[in-house]
Amino acid sequence: MKIYHYDPKTKEYTGESNANPDPLEPGSFLQPPFSARLKPPAIGNNQAAIFQGGTWILVADYRRSTWWKKDGTKYAINDLGISPEPTDTDYDPRPSVYHVWSGTQFILDRESWLNGEIRPRRNGLLNETDTVYCNAERWESMTTEAKQIWKTYKQNLRDLPAAIDYSNQVWPARPV
Repeated sequence: MKIYHYDPKTKEYTGESNANPDPLEPGSFLQPPFSARLKPPAIGNNQAAIFQGGTWILVADYRRSTWWKKDGTKYAINDLGISPEPTDTDYDPRPSVYHVWSGTQFILDRESWLNGEIRPRRNGLLNETDTVYCNAERWESMTTEAKQIWKTYKQNLRDLPAAIDYSNQVWPARPV
């Protein structure tokens, strides 16, 4: 005889096994705690079968999943029987991590974007320019015209945060 086991805390179906014969009552079988003789129903996607009130019922199972509300608020579902709202998504709805909810739509937090993406990249290019291309050894051997080209490039990099457009990012070309 098959028996169907369930978790003592969540009552969730955990598997099946064959019941052991009862040595004191021939023809009878032992039923261990947290098991049922009733077979659970077929379990679909995002469902779990739990044993409740002497029968199996299907409940929502979105445990260990992450969801986002329309405003970009992230949350996790950790319990059986909880479903995400129909308007929630399983992906971040923001156009980027630098967008924030204004109450009606996502808008770019320009300062966060500049500090998170643009300034670090710009600072790396300035550092590379100073250490590789415009170091003291090379600077002395450059023509006045070449020095001016590099000065202009570096100034364009410094001015970049005030001028760059999120939708059309144009970076100054490094001189050759």
